[in-house]
Amino acid sequence: KNNETHRLFLFDKDLNKKIDHTFKRDIKDKKFIYENVDVSKDGKTIYILGKVYTDEQKKKKEGGRYQYELTSITGNSQKTQVFDTDEHFAASLKTIIFDDRLICIGFYSDKQDYRFKGISYFELDPSSLNIRKTKFNPFTEQFIIDKYGKDKEKELKNLSFRKIIIAQNGDIIFNAEEFYLTSTYVMTGNGGGYWRTIYHYDDIVSARINPSGEIIWARNINKRQSTPGDDSYISYTSTAVNNDAYFFINTGEKVKKLRNDRIQFGQTSTKKSNLNIIRVNQNGDFDYQEILDDKDNEVPFMVSNGVLSDDSVFFIGRKGKKKQLLKVTL
Repeated sequence: KNNETHRLFLFDKDLNKKIDHTFKRDIKDKKFIYENVDVSKDGKTIYILGKVYTDEQKKKKEGGRYQYELTSITGNSQKTQVFDTDEHFAASLKTIIFDDRLICIGFYSDKQDYRFKGISYFELDPSSLNIRKTKFNPFTEQFIIDKYGKDKEKELKNLSFRKIIIAQNGDIIFNAEEFYLTSTYVMTGNGGGYWRTIYHYDDIVSARINPSGEIIWARNINKRQSTPGDDSYISYTSTAVNNDAYFFINTGEKVKKLRNDRIQFGQTSTKKSNLNIIRVNQNGDFDYQEILDDKDNEVPFMVSNGVLSDDSVFFIGRKGKKKQLLKVTL
């Protein structure tokens, strides 16, 4: 309880143990939020990312009262880099390792901890953890118009990571979703009742970042979906082929038209939906197409649990005792 502790083991492909390390941070367990762990391409270094609520950060008058820390662990050493800025602060971060690059990417804010202004980008030296490059990219004008229908100063909240994809040319496609919970009290016939939790999976957020850490494009795809139970049939699966980003979603019968040439995807029910694909090309333009109509399909497919293999995506479908496996090749 008084020390955040992780014991980390690293094995090679033949199950030979390469690292056995106890990571310990001198801070109460509840004040260290573990984010993610990754391994260098040569298999010699573990990277662990955490969100840390320190006494020093607690005294800040503005901004996030926490800091992100990235620690590299090898067989005989441990180093830590702290991400802490005064003008901006990282509201969320994830680690990406590819080629010879070590990058932390996420959302940042200027005003309040729970609202996002844009995408932050940190590129580090994989060995020393020195920060080579820092970028704070505000959401683009196109993104704000996608979201709100006009260019206005308004911030976002409730964004959750979904997937980070590396395109063929080295660009990063960064995907998230507007996710939150609400609770309603349901009355029963005998005068009692119970609380029911609703899971909301709303807008898709996608951005493309070039190797210099700058936004090429950012798009908001309007979507309204919710469920009190199994969320496998809503949300989405994403991938990229030939520098285009793809999103698979289940939708209702009609795509809703919004003001200012915008559209919004919805749902009829979590287990009765049409399977659609959305494509965003490398210039940020997007289109969509229905793949399977509910009327012609025997089962709905678990669109959030797609499995990728080369240029194909596999989905499991189920309705009662009937099951199917769907393969979509891009």
